[in-house]
Amino acid sequence: MQGYLVRHPMLSVACGQWLVSARMLTPWLSGRLLPWRRFTLANVPSAVLWATSLVTLGYLVGVEVTQRLNVGMTVVGVVAVVAVLGFALVRALKPANSAGCRLPFIVKARSAPASGG
Repeated sequence: MQGYLVRHPMLSVACGQWLVSARMLTPWLSGRLLPWRRFTLANVPSAVLWATSLVTLGYLVGVEVTQRLNVGMTVVGVVAVVAVLGFALVRALKPANSAGCRLPFIVKARSAPASGG
């Protein structure tokens, strides 16, 4: 990124607004290469365009995404409640004297009596 910043400093500042990691690094790196007026000349219009595009996209798509998220979260909530109630029901129906994973039909093998002869 630094090589591109050296060759095209104003373009890299303008394009760096659109990538998260570049948005954080570009001002720091360009501070060594560009005077603050040139940096501001490249950064302010790109920041305004970036913010405007994200707000517009959120406004246009936000209602549909919100509705889908509401339906998805409702389904997740119902599944979670059913799982918790099912677990509680199984625990409530489990006999109090049962211990661990013992099953009634498993019988321990007994050793054969020693032959006394």
